[in-house]
Amino acid sequence: MHSALKFCVSICAAGAMVAGTVATVTIGPATSGAATSSSCHFSRPLKIVGMWDVKGETSAAGNTYQYGTELALKKINAAGGVCGQKVTFQRVPMSGITPSQAAGAFKQVQEANPDIAVGAGGDTQAIGKLIATAGIPVIATDVNENADYGGSVGSKWLWQMNSTQASTWTNATKFLVRTLGKKKVGVMGYTTEFGSIAIAAVTKQLKAMGLKVCAKATIATYTPSTLTQQVLAMKTCNAIVDASYPNVNALELRQALQNGITVPTIMGGGITIAETEKLVTGPAIEHSYSISDCNTLGTTKPMTNYRNAYEEAYSGTVPNFLSALTYDSVLFSAAAAKKAGSLNKTAIAKAIGSINFEGGICQKSYESDGRHILVHTNEVLKFASDGSWTKIATYTDPMLPKI
Repeated sequence: MHSALKFCVSICAAGAMVAGTVATVTIGPATSGAATSSSCHFSRPLKIVGMWDVKGETSAAGNTYQYGTELALKKINAAGGVCGQKVTFQRVPMSGITPSQAAGAFKQVQEANPDIAVGAGGDTQAIGKLIATAGIPVIATDVNENADYGGSVGSKWLWQMNSTQASTWTNATKFLVRTLGKKKVGVMGYTTEFGSIAIAAVTKQLKAMGLKVCAKATIATYTPSTLTQQVLAMKTCNAIVDASYPNVNALELRQALQNGITVPTIMGGGITIAETEKLVTGPAIEHSYSISDCNTLGTTKPMTNYRNAYEEAYSGTVPNFLSALTYDSVLFSAAAAKKAGSLNKTAIAKAIGSINFEGGICQKSYESDGRHILVHTNEVLKFASDGSWTKIATYTDPMLPKI
C-alpha cells in the first residue's frame, strides 16, 4: 500500500538549499543502553543511505526528507559521529509514486551497501520483499500494514517510523464520537489500501460503539480535479474522516465550504503540510483536525530548537512532520549502531529491535514492538482560521509483544 507520507506532492518542496552554518540543535539523551565511547570504535564510518527524490527530480518530489536528514547528520557529526567516526550519507533517488522505479532504485541501494537505509516513504509495498532478501536494516517513513513484521511484505529487516494505520483512524473515530459527541460520521478515502484500510477501521470502530457509517465515498485518483461528488455525499453527516493526501485534503476542505459543509473533519498529518504550503486557509480550515505522529508546532525544547534550526538553514521555510520524522529516523539509526557497537548488519538490526530511543523530537521515545512499529502515540491537532494548530488530545496504543 502507498503511504500518506509519500504524497507531499510538489507541496512539500521547501525551496533551495542555503549555504552556511546551521544552528546547533540540542536534544535529549541518545538512548538507554547505548555503547560507551570507550567500548565502541568503528574501523570505518557508519554509512546511511536515504531513499527519496528531491525537488526537481519528479513532479511529486520535495526537499522535506533531505532537509531533515541534513540537520540530523550535522548534529551527529558535530558531536563526533558514531563510535569515533563521522557518519557518511548517500541518497538514492526513489520516487514514492512509481512502484517499478522504486524496485529498480532499491537495487542501487544494495549496490551502495549501506549499514542502514532510511526513507522509502510510500514505497515499502514495492520494495518490502527486496528488503527481506537484501539483509539491510531499513527504517521507513511509511504507513503500510502489509509492511508490518508478519505482513505480506514485512520482514525482520524492516521497521516503520510511524504508528499503525488502522489504529490511527480508529483513534480519529473515537475522538469524533467520544470527545466531540458526533454520532453521524462519514468517511472518504482513496480506493488504494491507504483509503480502504482507513474506511474499514472507521466502520469497525463505529460498529463497536453501536453506530453506523453515515456515508462512504471513495477517491479513485491521487490528483482529482474535483471532489464535488464525494463532498456532497457527506451532506447528512455531522463529522467526516478524510483519508487522503495533502493536496486532496485541501481540495476537500475548500469544496466542503463552497457547498456549505462546515462540520468537523479529521485527516492525517498531511493536512498540516497542506496548511504549511497554504493550499487551504481561512474559514475552510478552521473546522478541521489532524491526527499525526508529530506536532511540529510543539513547544518542547527539542522541537523548538529543531524548528529554529530548520528555518535558519532553509531560508525561513517551515518544517513539516515528514522532515521531523526523517530527522528522528537518522538519529535513531546512529543510536542503534552505537548500541550494536558493530557495523555488522545483523547486530545493527538486533539493536534497532531492542533499543529504547529517547533522543528524538516527535515522540518521547521510540521502541519497536512485535510488528516493528516504532511510534505508539499520536496527537489530535485542532486548526484555527489563521492556519495555526494546537494539540487537544493524545492517544497511545499498546505495543504488541515482541516475537
